[in-house]
Amino acid sequence: MKKKLLLLFLLISALLLTVTGCSSDGLKLTREERAALKQEAETYLDDLTRFKESQMAHAAGTSEAGSESDSAAADIDSADGEYADSTDPTGAANGTGASDTAEDSNSASDVTGDASADASPHHASAPSLDLRFGSALTPEGTNVVISIFASDETYRWDFENETDVATRAQTLEALSVACEWLEETLATYDCEATYVYDWSEDSSLLYEATFEDVDLTSADAYVTANNYIWVYIDNRVETLESLAERYEADNVIYILYYNTPASFEQSSNTRNYYEGMSFPYEFVNIYAQAYGIYECPAAYAHEILHTYGAPDLYAAYEDNYDISEEYVAYCAQVHANEIMYNVYDVDTGEPRYDKVSNIMEDVTAYYIGIAEAPEEVEAWGLAESQHEEADTSWNIKVAVKTADDAADGD
Repeated sequence: MKKKLLLLFLLISALLLTVTGCSSDGLKLTREERAALKQEAETYLDDLTRFKESQMAHAAGTSEAGSESDSAAADIDSADGEYADSTDPTGAANGTGASDTAEDSNSASDVTGDASADASPHHASAPSLDLRFGSALTPEGTNVVISIFASDETYRWDFENETDVATRAQTLEALSVACEWLEETLATYDCEATYVYDWSEDSSLLYEATFEDVDLTSADAYVTANNYIWVYIDNRVETLESLAERYEADNVIYILYYNTPASFEQSSNTRNYYEGMSFPYEFVNIYAQAYGIYECPAAYAHEILHTYGAPDLYAAYEDNYDISEEYVAYCAQVHANEIMYNVYDVDTGEPRYDKVSNIMEDVTAYYIGIAEAPEEVEAWGLAESQHEEADTSWNIKVAVKTADDAADGD
């Protein structure tokens, strides 16, 4: 298991995979930086492997595993780059639905079962699901959005602070505008999509996480940041199987929100599916403020569309469906208001907070698996959609049922 995880991690580092997002030019590392990253990966994955192995042993009910799990969890918590749930730094519970957002707020243990007897919850089954294209395939069906307010070594949330409480409320409003726009827009392509996101009505959709001594937000941190986030989701957030059962979820999207100031200079981005991902979880990083403004609802919708496979239309870079500079120039003329090209108001050039004024056109619909390829895909030599090779019906619900049927057969 250790060798497999390490191989996958180093493969990611070696290939310098690009995170798709509103500013994604690829990551360039020197030989020395790659060597340092490799060493960090080895240390991190050694701790992670011992932690996961002890969890699996603990789940099997061995008395020896209980003390091993405690020890391994302590190793993770004491290591540089520990991850810890903000309400449960000992790892005794499974995360939290924040208690101050709704009177009937549930803790994660209420949702997934009481984990108080365990040193840490175990979610070992989720990565074994045959998801093929990650946790979000196409928007068809029920899309569950898990919101995680994440604090790292630089930017933190304090919900005793009125400003942070107000920012979180503004975040929910932006997410609501984005999801309503997505539902209405997708319906024009005969795609029946429903988004389950409102943590003010269902607090089990909301988590708070503190990643101690971990950099999740700098421009050059995402390779290691991805792994910390995946591990957090895998160990602290309700499982895909449970979400499929409770919501009849077809897709699950995770959004992490960071309390960045107006002076922050990086755009929100998405870790969407790529072949060889060690975990199936597709997640979005939303920065509360950047470049002097709050993030707008259109940017939320833009990033969510990335999880289904939509490319950026505003930039040519590696692993972006062979989009060229010439095609970007074409989009500036023909797709100026397309949401994967532009998230601001096309007339004023300013962000809108009351609505999404952008549109979705056939090229994006094709790449998210709900429309045939428009002529421009072939004309401009763009790569095929991932959905050309995928069974677009093979979502989380189907994967869970298939796994259950196989288990029953055994």
